[in-house]
Amino acid sequence: MKLIYFIGIILLAFSSCDKKQTTFEYDEDVIQNYLAEANINATKHESGIYYIIEEEGDGQHPTIYDNIIANYKGYYVDSFVFDSGKLDLPLNSLYRGWQYGLPLFGKGGKGKLFLPRHLADNQSVMIFEVELLHVWRP
Repeated sequence: MKLIYFIGIILLAFSSCDKKQTTFEYDEDVIQNYLAEANINATKHESGIYYIIEEEGDGQHPTIYDNIIANYKGYYVDSFVFDSGKLDLPLNSLYRGWQYGLPLFGKGGKGKLFLPRHLADNQSVMIFEVELLHVWRP
């Protein structure tokens, strides 16, 4: 009986891994298709996000330990805008996709971040237009 239970747990673990792999692949396809259809040339970061730096900025690049102030607009690949405004928060409190992407910008920089679900809200691929206004270490 214990052996059957153990085998069931192993099979469940492997099937969960397959689902995650499928989700990552699906999000990759969604982002790549969006970029291709919109004729956008973005760079893929090792984390899995895609990004475009429209203006590099000329100031400090944030680290995970810094606070940031940024203007942003967030939308889905269907162009539905779900949020916009100004953030004044520690970088480590934001989506992991922001934690990887925002350090690529210097203070004053502008660009776009394309986040797969696992680096955003786990619900949908998200796109953010970002302008990094200020960086400081508390």
